[in-house]
Amino acid sequence: EGSNLSDDALAAACERWRDGLAAGEAVWPASGLNVDIRNNQITDKGLADLVAFLCENNAQPEELLLTGNPLQEPDSLQVLLKDKSAGIGGSGKLWCLDISSGQLTCKCFWKLLEICGEARARPPLRLGLLDGELGELRRVLEKAEQKSNFTVQRTSLSPESRVPSYSERLVMNADLELVHTEAYTDKANRDQALTPWQ
Repeated sequence: EGSNLSDDALAAACERWRDGLAAGEAVWPASGLNVDIRNNQITDKGLADLVAFLCENNAQPEELLLTGNPLQEPDSLQVLLKDKSAGIGGSGKLWCLDISSGQLTCKCFWKLLEICGEARARPPLRLGLLDGELGELRRVLEKAEQKSNFTVQRTSLSPESRVPSYSERLVMNADLELVHTEAYTDKANRDQALTPWQ
C-alpha cells in the first residue's frame, strides 16, 4: 500500500510470482490472500494485467483494495468477479472489493451489479465505494434495485464501524453488501443533507 507502485512495477512483481509458482518456489496462501494496492499509480491497464495474472494462476484473493489509484473505467473487475477461482462464483473466495467512488463509470458499476445479481454469492460481495460521494452511481443503484430479484444490504462506514463476521455476512439476505463513507446533498434540496441511502 502507498509505495507509488506503477503499472510496470506491478507487472514485474506479478512476473516474479509467476516464475516462483512455476518453479514451485512460491505457493498461494490457503486463506487470507489480500491484494492491497491502495494509494499507488495503478491505471486500468495495470489492473487488467493484475486481474489476468490472478485468474490465470488460480489465485483466490479474499480482498482487493484499490482506493487511491488513477483508475477511470476498470472493466477488468468484471472479468475478476466472473472468474470461477478468483471471483465470487465457483470456488472463489473474494468477499471484499474497495474502490474510490469516482473510479467507476455508471456503465461499469451497472455491469458489476449485474454480475452480483447473477452470482447470488453467499455471503454477498462487500463492495466499498469510498473516498467521495456516490453521485450518478446512486441512480444506477436505484435502477438495479427496481429489479425484483436484486437486493442490496447497505452499510454505512464510520471510524467506529466493524466489519461483520463471516457468519454475520452469511445470513445477509442480499446479492451485494454496499459500503459507503460519505453523505451527499440532494441537488434538488441542497440545504438538506442526506445519508447515502436516503
